[in-house]
Amino acid sequence: MNRNFVFALILLAMLSRINAIPHQLHKRTTEFDACSNLPPETPVLDVTISPDPVVPESTDTFTISGTLKQDITDDFKLYIVFTDEHGNIISNDILDICKEVACPIKAGTLYQTTQDVYVPTLRGTSYIVVGIANGTESSDDVLACSVATA
Repeated sequence: MNRNFVFALILLAMLSRINAIPHQLHKRTTEFDACSNLPPETPVLDVTISPDPVVPESTDTFTISGTLKQDITDDFKLYIVFTDEHGNIISNDILDICKEVACPIKAGTLYQTTQDVYVPTLRGTSYIVVGIANGTESSDDVLACSVATA
């Protein structure tokens, strides 16, 4: 009886220890959603990253696509921005869309690109914002946007 009790105690201790260890096999994927500070009709870009989740101090590949409601002209750029929880920019890449493809890109046409982006050191809660905008402060000049927690 005493031997069974010791065996049960060891088994329970091992189970509680195993449940306390984070599950390394459960892969967390980065989910991009609509930017909350923009009108709800602003298109959401489809963004996938590789490797996922991002690896700080390395280069990740961002695959970005979306069908926009307005034409993309020479005035618009692709922004890939890393921010902290307060909205402070940690790092940003601003890419000239029209250097890659012929502009204008008509509304309703699928826009797709793949970009290699350096991922900075991220501390605390950080966000990845991917958007197409013309660089002004007005939210009216954002054609599409997506955001994810890094």
